[in-house]
Amino acid sequence: MDSNRIKDICVRSCIAYRSFVEEQQAKGEHASRFILDIDVMEFDRSGEVILRISQNVRSVNDMFLMIGKSAFYTDDIRDLIYDRDRNIISMYPTERVLELLKTTHVSEVKLVSDLKWLIDITQNFYESYGHMVRYPDRLTNLYGREEFHTPKGREPSPQQMDAIEGVLNDPTSYVWGTPGTGKTQFVLSTAIMTCVREGERVAVIAPTNTALEQVLRGLIRSLKESDPDGEIVDIDRDILRLGTASQQFAKEFPHICENRSVSKELEVRRSEIRQLESDLREAKDPKEWDRIAASIRYAKDRIRRFEDLDPELKERRVRIIAMTPQRLMMRYSPDGSDRPSLNVDRIFLDEAGYTSLINTLPLFSFGVPVSLLGDHMQLPPVCEISHDIIKAGLISDDDEGLCYTWYLSSLYAESMMHLSDDAMVRIVMGPTQHTFFDTKQYDLSISYRF
Repeated sequence: MDSNRIKDICVRSCIAYRSFVEEQQAKGEHASRFILDIDVMEFDRSGEVILRISQNVRSVNDMFLMIGKSAFYTDDIRDLIYDRDRNIISMYPTERVLELLKTTHVSEVKLVSDLKWLIDITQNFYESYGHMVRYPDRLTNLYGREEFHTPKGREPSPQQMDAIEGVLNDPTSYVWGTPGTGKTQFVLSTAIMTCVREGERVAVIAPTNTALEQVLRGLIRSLKESDPDGEIVDIDRDILRLGTASQQFAKEFPHICENRSVSKELEVRRSEIRQLESDLREAKDPKEWDRIAASIRYAKDRIRRFEDLDPELKERRVRIIAMTPQRLMMRYSPDGSDRPSLNVDRIFLDEAGYTSLINTLPLFSFGVPVSLLGDHMQLPPVCEISHDIIKAGLISDDDEGLCYTWYLSSLYAESMMHLSDDAMVRIVMGPTQHTFFDTKQYDLSISYRF
């Protein structure tokens, strides 16, 4: 199936899936939409907005802001954090949204979680870049086993060494293993340490925010053991977790999390310096010169202290960047045309069996090796449309049948890129397991205690 056909199927699949979800929401049959009322809004001079709520929420991940009938997404509301103990939500909106909030009654302000928004993000990506999805080229710069940077004090098993070699040298690979076999804390961490030591930059992807934080915890634990002095990977400086972190993760690893409040602080201080420099030019009294000069020095000192934490600077500098597929589709473009380019040398997808096919294919639009890690024997991707409805759609030639892209896991990505339409239909209609053609699978069957 060529890239343009993949694009067509995925766009139509998004439209059909969105229509199905919308119909189910209208019937009240699905909990894929949640609206959170705000009791009180409080405004801090730093630009932070505090939203006090009565309801308990599991998470504010993937929520957007409604002010009246206008929706504002992650570009407009940064650092959305839920404090479960105080039952408040904090955020740093843009100036435009901040002014709108100040002039709007609290009853008109809502936080909304809606699956349709995530579907729209996916559709927009495929409409713009779906034609760029393709199987990666074979690698020319291969790693020998003597170059592997394995965790200190651990003797790798033959299975683990084979998996590391495949991850580093195959354009696409799949590492299968149950929990405890060393997928993350041995294979993934060794591959990443080896790549970073050689000057590469990598992306770590996981299907949900919870899964992303889980893989990062395991990775960080292994990196601390392997490189305690941070000679290869300085955890605070070289890793960036994009998107909304959980309150607990943000407490554990504050320097790893994207913190837009730092950008706000820098913006305020730079604006303050510009005003002070203007005041200095107009000042007549030497005492006033000294006072203004001291204020400028203080503001510049604050800027120096915060610049290392500036998420925009850090995003360009880090060696390991971590996010969900949705965050990647919202933020980056394969060609760097209307959004920043991802600029990585490799992509690692954890929890591959839980990641849908439609959320995996975008990883193949960046022209770099893609490594999948996971256990396809565990939970499949979450799909609102049942397998029976999808099969019925394929039989009747209805676009609901194309929603197999949401039903199948990432392990079918190579099949989608290699097989015909009819062959993919046969996979969906039957009990066929995934089949790899060029992708190499490495099985980890021995469990260890990490």
